[in-house]
Amino acid sequence: EGEVHTGSAQTKREEWAFVVEDEIGRNISYQLQYIEFLTRLYNEYQLYLTYESLLCKNIMVSVCAIAEAGLFSIISNARAKGGLTGEWRTDFTALLGSAHNEYFLIDDEVWMYFHELRKLRNTLHIQSADFLEHKGYNTLRANEAITMLEKLRVQLVGESVS
Repeated sequence: EGEVHTGSAQTKREEWAFVVEDEIGRNISYQLQYIEFLTRLYNEYQLYLTYESLLCKNIMVSVCAIAEAGLFSIISNARAKGGLTGEWRTDFTALLGSAHNEYFLIDDEVWMYFHELRKLRNTLHIQSADFLEHKGYNTLRANEAITMLEKLRVQLVGESVS
């Protein structure tokens, strides 16, 4: 068999071209390559229980990071175009709220989904006494996260912020 490679970072950057900051675009493309690698790893190996769960956890955490970076980029640029200058940082919850309620970039489904995924991502701290990782992260949830990331991307590509 021939060697298997992930898609190029350049192709992924082009898909996320609305992210105008080069560093953020590159980081997103690397995370997308990582998700593709983890998906191929999952499909190549027979993974069970802990390994499967932790691999899915990595996918879901990466999806959250990409969504947050993409929203940060597009909203920061919209703020700048609107004359809102100065240093601006905000958390994922506020970014989601702005994208949905202020800039109308994402629909209800995407907004609610990423709020829930954000909560799940926050359980990445393994000292949580009431959360068992092997029950929280699974292939169904990881696949859903990947699907919803694509829905988010499509909605942001069609962005109408002026």
